[in-house]
Formats: sequence, structure tokens, C-alpha cells
Amino acid sequence: MVNQSKYKNVILYLIQEMDGKVLEGKKKICKLLYFVDFGAFEKYGQSITGDKYIRMPRGPVPSNFDNIIKTLEDTALGIRKELKSPIHENPTTIYELKKEANLDIFSKEEKEILDWVIEIYSKLSGKELEDISHSEAPWLAVKRNGEEIPYELSYYRGTSF
Repeated sequence: MVNQSKYKNVILYLIQEMDGKVLEGKKKICKLLYFVDFGAFEKYGQSITGDKYIRMPRGPVPSNFDNIIKTLEDTALGIRKELKSPIHENPTTIYELKKEANLDIFSKEEKEILDWVIEIYSKLSGKELEDISHSEAPWLAVKRNGEEIPYELSYYRGTSF
């Protein structure tokens, strides 16, 4: 079951720790959420957001992402779309932080996972994150786009915490 409060605050915290602004917003945040949730499941046996991830051509996508982002638009995030550029197929979505995350709702273990993902993955581009997610067992094991990626596949990622 999706934990909307944690979900929103994970997104806000990720953006906050990337200097309050994320280019390649949707792609990058979706991939970072995947690393957060599958990392948490791999290490502690449950995800942080509670969302389901769907196999799509550009990697795992959290199924409730668009709904959660819409709830953040008015109060916590500024969102704008930029025109296509030579390096991006689709218009780039840029997320800008308007309100900081509430870190009190996270357990010590959840905060460790968030900080680990930020340290390892936040400096990478959306394309680099896509490539990494495509090399991992959860994405590779599910063959058809549109199918749910089982969290249990996180145990085959080979992540060293």
C-alpha cells in the first residue's frame, strides 16, 4: 500500500539534496525512487513508498508517480517543461523545490537508504540511471513492458550496502 506522506517526502528530500532543482526531472526522480525502494526492500524487507514498479522501455517506473507529483505541484514543487533539445528525445521536465522535506517521518534505516541513494546516484544523469537500472536483475527478469517488477527480485541486484 502506498504511503503518500513518505512518498512525497522522499521526492522532496531527493530534490532538496540535489540543490533544490532537478533537470531531467521525471526520468531522474523515477529512477532514484526505484533505487530507494528496491534498496530498502533488499536491505530491510520493505519499500519506503509502498509503490509498485512497472517495466517500461526506459526502465522501472513507479505506478503512482504522476498522482503524487500532482499533489505536490501546488505546495511543494515548481514544475515546468522545457522544449526538446538535441540531447533529449522528449521535453525535459524540471522540478524546483518550494518546500523542504519533513525528515521526521523516516526511520533511521529509511534515512540511511535515502542518503545512500543520494550519495551513489544523485550526480548521475537520467540516461546513466536508466542504463544502470537496465543492467539490474529486477528489470532484466521481467520481459514485457507494462508488467509489474516484483520487489523480491531486489535480492538479486548484488548491491553492497
